[in-house]
Amino acid sequence: MLASDKIINDRIIHDTKILVIYSGRLRGFIRSLPAMAAIRAKHKTAQITFLVPKDFIDLAQRSRYFNEVISDAQHPVYDLGYLWSLRRVLNKIKFDIIYDLQPSRRSALYLRLLKGKPDMGTIEAAHIPDLTWMRSDVSLFGVQKPYALLVPGSSLRGAKTKRWPHMKYLSVAARLMREGYDVAIIGGVAEQEVINKMTRLSPRLHDWAGRTTVYDVATLAQDAAVTVGNDTAMTYLAALCRCPTVALFSGLSDPATSVPQGNKVTVIQSDP
Repeated sequence: MLASDKIINDRIIHDTKILVIYSGRLRGFIRSLPAMAAIRAKHKTAQITFLVPKDFIDLAQRSRYFNEVISDAQHPVYDLGYLWSLRRVLNKIKFDIIYDLQPSRRSALYLRLLKGKPDMGTIEAAHIPDLTWMRSDVSLFGVQKPYALLVPGSSLRGAKTKRWPHMKYLSVAARLMREGYDVAIIGGVAEQEVINKMTRLSPRLHDWAGRTTVYDVATLAQDAAVTVGNDTAMTYLAALCRCPTVALFSGLSDPATSVPQGNKVTVIQSDP
């Protein structure tokens, strides 16, 4: 029992205050979903506050893992005015436990803003969470089962080191279509150029690049026969949605440290 718990009539009233910090990108956020669910399962009655980049506020709120979500605008770490205002916000609550989901220079600085000496929490096991809260209406995509998803892109930063050649994706797509699968490509603006090359050469491919939200991808993946994709966020999401997933890693990535978590994941590593 923590010092912050109270005993009333022989019952423990949990008054534990927990701060969870995440300061990374979308891929890391997706990878951290099992940890978020595990924290909530471990501290069922705690008051859990989540400090997260503003782009992920909606995801954090929809998950219902947290009682309060604080938006981190992620100003430069030398912006003392922003750090001071964030310090005031964080120290409105006296936290008992801190979880840093992706330790970094930024998160280490945020920890130094806190008053007192809260314990650093640890997660013994993080299982695949129930992601039905991510379901959305995908009827407008008109997909026919059985179907497969391809994720041929990545961030622009990883374009030269993480992307499997688009011609190899076309070979996979051709085989899947011969076997009776509809094949759809998902991705964002950063992948549009490579996706355009693929659809010009194979007009039967469904091009959903830039049209799907993260919730749409989760919903489509939950019902897909297979997802084949690069070392990028949507591949990790498909795996977490219990979709059979083939994750393609280049020689510059280490699958041992960042393998997608799922029921049926196959990792293939080679240079692109």
